[in-house]
Amino acid sequence: RNAGNTCFFNSVLQVLLHTQPLQSFLLSGEHCAGCQANGDGSFCALCLFEGHGREALDIGKAPVHPKALLKRLKELGGRGMHLGRQQDAHEFLRHFLDACHRSALRPVKEKNGEVPLAVQRTTLVHQLFGGYLRSQVVCLVCHNESNTFDPFLDLSLEVKNAPTLEKALEGFMKSEKLTGKNSYRCKRCMTLVEATKRFVIHKTPPLMTFQLKRFDYTQGFRGKIIKNVAFGTSLDLSRFTSTPESEAKYRLYAVIVHSGHSARSGHYFAFARHATGTWYHFDDEDVKVVAEQTVLRQQAYLLFYELESSMVPQAVPASSSSAKAPSVA
Repeated sequence: RNAGNTCFFNSVLQVLLHTQPLQSFLLSGEHCAGCQANGDGSFCALCLFEGHGREALDIGKAPVHPKALLKRLKELGGRGMHLGRQQDAHEFLRHFLDACHRSALRPVKEKNGEVPLAVQRTTLVHQLFGGYLRSQVVCLVCHNESNTFDPFLDLSLEVKNAPTLEKALEGFMKSEKLTGKNSYRCKRCMTLVEATKRFVIHKTPPLMTFQLKRFDYTQGFRGKIIKNVAFGTSLDLSRFTSTPESEAKYRLYAVIVHSGHSARSGHYFAFARHATGTWYHFDDEDVKVVAEQTVLRQQAYLLFYELESSMVPQAVPASSSSAKAPSVA
């Protein structure tokens, strides 16, 4: 239910609650059962999310007012979040997943102080959404390769000159020449040289999220790129990876749309596909069944894909046809 400019918040929660492996985890009660915060009353994003999930997914119940989550908006969505103001759904998504990630690490941090990076990548959030990008710089003099690997939870894609999602991905992965003031200092040549730099996906996650960069913040401008960027129900990412011979086929399971002309105004709504294949349209408390073609006609802001051949991480209960379907108004 909209509590006053909370559509950005509602649309993200509705998609996450209908992300099947995440839904299964929340309904299992696994986190709250062993969480210290459940006993001492301290803040825990995962406990709040789990409680909201159980209530929201209770079929037949009236629309839920997410009061407990909204009271902790700054802790869940970042200090820049303010009740009553329109916010960026992508910004909220990133902060919310990070809050859940930190909550999962809390017991380890309290026990050991520092949490090794390898351990940080084992949380539910990183098991489901986490991948790795490889940045490769190649010296054009000696052809020495330098690789850097960075974790990601989603990819932000330029769409100003891209008519399709795949063209936007091609732009993201396009080789860039480093020359002039941007020349590269080669460790083998021991001097500044011309080089090429290119990103590829090194490790694909079970759940792949894309932000189509529709908002322009340059020079304080908050306008929006209003255009169709075509996307499909299936997506083959293999040619965008460091191992193009390996299969990386995904299928669309959710979309978030922004209707309006700037980041600080307008309205967000979402679409999500149930395990049965039925698509639902979520517009705050209004939920209805829609055709797949209706979804594909949308000017998407956030796209959510799941790996077709993925095995759900062992820590997450497997999804099945018993996944909860939303109540239709």
